[in-house]
Amino acid sequence: MRKSRTALLAVIALVLAIASPASALTVTGTSIQSVSSELIQSFSRDADRIIDGSGLDINGPGTHSSDPDGTMWLNTGSCCGGFSYVNSPGPGLDDMPEVTIDLGATYDLNSIRIWNYNEINLPARGVEDVELLTSLDGVNFVSQGPAVTLAQAPGADNVDFSETFPMVGPARFVKLDIQSAQPGSDNNFFGLSEVRVDAAQQLTRQIAGVSIAGVSTEIGSGFDRDADYLVNGAGLGANEEHSIAPDGTMWLNNGTGFGGGDVDNDPFVVFNLGAPKELESIQIWNYNETLPNRPELLGRGVNELEILVGDTPTGPFTSLGVFNLGLAPGNTLFDYSEILHVSGFGQYVMFDILSNHNGAQYPNGLNNVDVNFVGLSEVRFFSVLPAVPEPATFTLLGVAGLAVLRRRRRA
Repeated sequence: MRKSRTALLAVIALVLAIASPASALTVTGTSIQSVSSELIQSFSRDADRIIDGSGLDINGPGTHSSDPDGTMWLNTGSCCGGFSYVNSPGPGLDDMPEVTIDLGATYDLNSIRIWNYNEINLPARGVEDVELLTSLDGVNFVSQGPAVTLAQAPGADNVDFSETFPMVGPARFVKLDIQSAQPGSDNNFFGLSEVRVDAAQQLTRQIAGVSIAGVSTEIGSGFDRDADYLVNGAGLGANEEHSIAPDGTMWLNNGTGFGGGDVDNDPFVVFNLGAPKELESIQIWNYNETLPNRPELLGRGVNELEILVGDTPTGPFTSLGVFNLGLAPGNTLFDYSEILHVSGFGQYVMFDILSNHNGAQYPNGLNNVDVNFVGLSEVRFFSVLPAVPEPATFTLLGVAGLAVLRRRRRA
């Protein structure tokens, strides 16, 4: 008995040691974090088209439509109206084309598959050289190496013209920084048809079912800005942009007793993750209310906060650090969220808010600007996933176990 058991353990150890890495998976649920410009006035060539599968597999696996509207992305180049919100000062002036994809979680990257711009008779608008960069937080990017060169698409819909390039992780964001267009491109146009990212495995996952366990105050008196809106996705659009209308989409505290409510000089929110989790990151959309000539509304957003974790909603809590958040943009044009990397284990997470962007310091440095309001728009939490063995590993383990059992029976 002991010898058989020892033999089985030895075989398991050997199989695990020689097991191949997990096979690649295609990342789904991606979104566009930012794009330099997109041709959307009188056309339908926005960046969403390169991640939604539109135009793919039209005449067999890997083929792509040659009709660009509704299936491809094209920037505004230097001639045509559109919309630009990253590098360009206005429509039709995009001389620094780029697009950044949010994978929705952190992955151990494997490769990227790109279909170049495939418009019939105009495939020269496609990209030639592009630098691939990755990031964990969407702010600090690391190059994957020298720019890669893409072939010109055929301008036809009956062939798989995609190209695959290796990538390494971990990363949550992938940026395509376009260096040059295909020879013969007109009006400085740059475009792509589709982009897919493959990964060895997913490293983090958004925690579902998060609820509010406690909050210092939430504004009443005819307003609808409860803390529950921080965790229910209210106000978020298809590309994670957030509404500027606060009621029903954001949380705001009472400030110094607005409308006769409780004075809140020490604002906080406590989140219930539903079960103890190993935290990896927190994604935060700051308070995004805006009106013309009312800059103090955006100033209600959190400037500095301490993040703490604990096992009960009332503590004791362990600090994960003090962090600063930027001012929200006051528009609905792009995903302005910030990702804070943390490391801690627990079920309850507390945001202890230390200041807002109007200059209020809590609890002892209040300045009565805008009643010392403070608020947030949305919060998401991500946990660490355990490494998953390659399925073939389990098959090898099963075979190994049978071999040991047969040997034991023969004995």
